[in-house]
Amino acid sequence: MTLPQKATRKCKLLREKELENQRGIYQFAPRPPLQNERVNMTMQQIINHNLRDEFLKEHFGTYVSMLRRNKAFTDHWLAQHPKEITAFQGYKNMFSDFRSALGSNVSEAGKVFLLSIQQLTALVNLI
Repeated sequence: MTLPQKATRKCKLLREKELENQRGIYQFAPRPPLQNERVNMTMQQIINHNLRDEFLKEHFGTYVSMLRRNKAFTDHWLAQHPKEITAFQGYKNMFSDFRSALGSNVSEAGKVFLLSIQQLTALVNLI
């Protein structure tokens, strides 16, 4: 989806050229048993593509780091609180713990950028 923008003809042509390039890379296809379509790439192909470009590599590293922190927090929370939340206070406590746990690790996100393809693959497979 794109929002209408005021731009020069030259800018529009450059943007359309880049969008066409992206459409060639990222294609959606059914991925059973999932019901909705997903990018038609394996995890290794996505990792390889994102590590080729410094800009994508940085954003992909941050994304993987965020997923790792979320998974670690979820695992820790479930180990500490095995029962289902039934009161509003439980949700409030979980939100507070989540914010403090993830907020303290924001500066650590950059460390993922130094990982190799094999290390990133291993990290993504843990998620």
